[in-house]
Amino acid sequence: MAETSAGAAPKQGFSWMGLLFGGMYFAGYGKLVKGLIMGALSFIPLTAIAVHIYAGIKARKELPVGEQAFSWMNAIIVFCVTSAITGAVLYIVQGA
Repeated sequence: MAETSAGAAPKQGFSWMGLLFGGMYFAGYGKLVKGLIMGALSFIPLTAIAVHIYAGIKARKELPVGEQAFSWMNAIIVFCVTSAITGAVLYIVQGA
């Protein structure tokens, strides 16, 4: 197995937490902008499936899990933004 310059083996594998929580998981580990983009794209069901699969694949490689504390505030921000976007779209579609 190849090693990085720091001597540790590179992270690989699939993250179930990334699959289940997508943008919130990324935001909680410091990638707030990427988490917000994922959250904004997740209001469309088919797009959400693709976004969450992408998050599951990339989370282990990109996120400092175990090296950095999880920021619940960032995760809550992404949850609220995603909920607000979904609510606004549903309100508009119903003929506001």
